[in-house]
Amino acid sequence: MYRIRINGRGGQGGKMMAELMAMMLYGQENETGKFPYVSSAPTFGPERRGAPVDAFVRLSHEEIRELGPFQESADAVIVLDADLAIHTDAAKGLRDGGILLVNSQLHPDDEAFKKYAGRVVVATIDADTIAIRNGLGNRTTPIVNTALLGAFIRVSKLFSLDVLFQFIKTEIKKKVEANKKAAQEAFDSVRHSGGVVS
Repeated sequence: MYRIRINGRGGQGGKMMAELMAMMLYGQENETGKFPYVSSAPTFGPERRGAPVDAFVRLSHEEIRELGPFQESADAVIVLDADLAIHTDAAKGLRDGGILLVNSQLHPDDEAFKKYAGRVVVATIDADTIAIRNGLGNRTTPIVNTALLGAFIRVSKLFSLDVLFQFIKTEIKKKVEANKKAAQEAFDSVRHSGGVVS
């Protein structure tokens, strides 16, 4: 099973991103075979807009019997708000060598991310700027989902970018070209410790 945790704040679209990811990856095939079983589950309570919230995605070759959130054994964590990665331990529960993808202008080697060095692979992408440049949302509320998904596909190497492009065309259907451009730009420019992802 491959587990992805999405950390964000209320109103940033973490729940939507988890749902999109689950729908997009259902039945997709990679070098380990198809993932016929996927699930997504948000966790939030009476928190107000802006409060930290988490969402969870599971991909599996076998029936998924786990329900709800998981705090341990994540293979990847996607952080929609860089402050959460800087001021908390966003890698808590992330397996050694797992992926920590942060929506940030900072380089992964920046002092702000030093606490993760040697534990996990830190990758950053300025998804806010990419979204705004492509007309997805506005300066106060950029819609970063497709940019972050493009970056995640690059660093995880789970699937090809064509899977996301097809999903944008058939399921998202709004601002198709803008979403594809944002995904491609993020795919091409995501950085990890040591430089641009190869």
